[in-house]
This record gives sequence, structure tokens and C-alpha cells, in this order.
Amino acid sequence: MIGALLGLLGLVAVGPVLLQSGQTVPAEQVAGFSDQGVLLKPDFRAGSVPDRRVVPWSEVAEIEGGWGEAAPYRELADALRRAEKRLARGDVPGAAGLLESAGAPYLSTRGPTSGAIASALAACRAMRDDRAGAVDAWLAWRDGAMGPERSWIDAGTGLAGPPGENGGG
Repeated sequence: MIGALLGLLGLVAVGPVLLQSGQTVPAEQVAGFSDQGVLLKPDFRAGSVPDRRVVPWSEVAEIEGGWGEAAPYRELADALRRAEKRLARGDVPGAAGLLESAGAPYLSTRGPTSGAIASALAACRAMRDDRAGAVDAWLAWRDGAMGPERSWIDAGTGLAGPPGENGGG
């Protein structure tokens, strides 16, 4: 009984989650943590259904007051954040190294973190001329079609191509 109460207090006591965008997820909105990211409590105050229930680890910058129950995901969040920055500046080998080591188990699961990893790996592998690996990563993304918008994946069709060819870039 006391253990269950302490477990509930641990979830309630989690600090605000700071995102890469500069936004903050208030502590009272955090429901817990999973391999896909920070689980959010539904908030119907605005009169509509929330558009998102999970914040992927690639978007999490810090958890104020310590990572607590999310500690097992801290290294993943850091690796994904660094990989995204490297990919954005064209450092494909650096991004691929971080993604390949962190992402292998995520290619067989669905969710926003899996989608972020798969879509980034598709680009990295394609740019390294690993076509089979790029197709595998793209298929993993396509299976769940979650994750950030990418310039190399057309949002309407889900087809992949070199950055810039699908309206982005």
C-alpha cells in the first residue's frame, strides 16, 4: 500500500518537462513515461480533443528536478537531440552513428520516437548510399507514419525522395 502511494507521488512530483522548442510541459500534465516519450494527460479544457498524447524523446531537452522514472531514457533523448542537430547541419556520418546505435530496437515498434528515428535513419542511410537500409528505415516509418515532418517524405503520399524534391528542403 505504501509502495503504491509512493509510486503515485513519484509521478505527481515530476518536474516540468522542458522541450527543445523552448516550451514547457507543466508537471500536472505529465502522466508518465514510456519508450516513445513523455505521456501526457488529456486536457479537455479547451473544448476539443488533444492532438497529441506523447512527446517524443527527441523533443525533450530536460526534466526539471531530475529525470526520476525517465532516467532510462535520458541517454536516448540526448542522442536523438544531437542526431537531429547533426542531420540539420549536414553531418550525416555523425547523425547516423548516433541513430544506428540508439535506434535499432525502435525500427520494429510504433510511436513518435520510433517515427523520428526511422525517418532520420532513412535519410542518413540514403545519403550514405545504403539503399537497402534506407528502404528498411522508410518502411519502418511508413508502418506507423509518426514522427516529425521531413522534407524528404511527402506528407500526402508518404513517398520518400531526396531532400527538397517533395516540397521541402
